[in-house]
Amino acid sequence: MRQMKLNRTIIILTVLLAGCPDRDIPSSTEEDPPSPPAFTVIRGNVQGTISAAASPYQVTGNLIIDSTVSLVIEAGVRMYFEDSTGIIVRGRLDCEGTMSAPVTFSSFRNTWKGIQIIDSPLMSLLEFIVLENVDVTNDSAFSRNGALDIADARATVKNSILRDNKSLNGGAIHLDRAQAIVSNNIIMDNFALAFGGAVVSSSSSCNFVNNTLFRNATANFGGGIVIINPISEIIENNIFFMNTGQTGDPRIALLQADSNRVSIQYNFLQVGALDPLFTSQTDFHLTPLSPCINAGNPAAQHNDPNGTRNDQGAYGGPFGDW
Repeated sequence: MRQMKLNRTIIILTVLLAGCPDRDIPSSTEEDPPSPPAFTVIRGNVQGTISAAASPYQVTGNLIIDSTVSLVIEAGVRMYFEDSTGIIVRGRLDCEGTMSAPVTFSSFRNTWKGIQIIDSPLMSLLEFIVLENVDVTNDSAFSRNGALDIADARATVKNSILRDNKSLNGGAIHLDRAQAIVSNNIIMDNFALAFGGAVVSSSSSCNFVNNTLFRNATANFGGGIVIINPISEIIENNIFFMNTGQTGDPRIALLQADSNRVSIQYNFLQVGALDPLFTSQTDFHLTPLSPCINAGNPAAQHNDPNGTRNDQGAYGGPFGDW
């Protein structure tokens, strides 16, 4: 009887610990995921809604969203993926995170294979997510790039954190023949073996606005964003800081690019010792003396929520109040 009571106590403590909130974003997630008894196991074809009530989830096989269906992931859901698993979206993915309850995609043990949105005419939405610990640097079976890979598809990515991911091209985001809006995100500590430590956009149309790119790196070309053969690219009001590469511009690098198809303006581009003066290297709000304050696009539609001129970086512009 005493042993039974002890076992019940352990189970209760496990469930209670699993319900503890993650650290406030953008702090790094260092705690281990909840112990196995607290997980809802999930794999295979999915549609409808993944609820916060059954969170956290252990993903033991690829999650597949077919072309005719949609999947909604509720705010506060935490999903932990086995090493060889990921999400393949051919329909619509709608992540409905909030500032206080983001949707978290992370690894169960070491790494996982990220999110692939392919061959879909539907607009997927990833809002208030944390995407971390993806490694697709050496996985021929998955045949892809980027922790978030958008190919022949459309997506909006906003108010999110993409960190500690590794890929061949585009450590955090890879766009190929895509239409995308990427705004008010923190993209940090990602790595690419070949091109684009943070982002590669190839043959795509993308509005890349009010993001903070920090400490991304590549072993080859372009530590920040690499644009290849653009259809239409807007790169505006972003902060590029401490991104590194062996060759090419470590901030914004262009390949086979018609300059008439790329608009680059009002970005903070680190030069020498110039510093954006973040609150800290884990809190990317701007201190009062930051040169990025009121330095974004002066047009009224780009104003901060308080009505003042756009502040560069993830916390500036109309969607910067997070």
